[in-house]
Amino acid sequence: KKLAVQDGAILPARCIKTNQDVTPGENGRLKRIKLNWTNPWWILLILLPIGILIYIIVALSTQKKGSITISLSSEAMKRKRVWLISLFSLAFVIPALLFGLRIDSAELIGFAVFGSILLLIAGLFTIRYLTPVKYIDGWFLIRGVHKEFLNDLASGKIWRDGAIAADHRSEH
Repeated sequence: KKLAVQDGAILPARCIKTNQDVTPGENGRLKRIKLNWTNPWWILLILLPIGILIYIIVALSTQKKGSITISLSSEAMKRKRVWLISLFSLAFVIPALLFGLRIDSAELIGFAVFGSILLLIAGLFTIRYLTPVKYIDGWFLIRGVHKEFLNDLASGKIWRDGAIAADHRSEH
């Protein structure tokens, strides 16, 4: 399941990652997040000569933008902070150790630097709380929401405004 939301939606006072009730300032906070979606097929433009430039222009001119307000528990924020600190620390510690140990193997140093760059790129992709996977008629279909949060939304147990739980089979 994924969550379908409209631009400007305010999700219930439950953490989207842990499904815990959230009281802003007490055990979590409200956060307005931006949603950006570009058709993934545009990436094929990179195969053309000067394709990266063409892709950037097309992606920026066709992307769909929106924002929603979510609730995050203190636990979810702490988990994300620990994950990012670990990732970025590894990205800088590994090459620093190799240089500090005065290892002269160019292949090993190149591998470590390449691995560090991959870790930094992974950090950039995981920094988002939610990921839009589709845009249909003013609705963003997003993944990354706790399963029980989606189930409670679908059953009507929690209040919703501009948000519905969408079964992934119905998006085809």
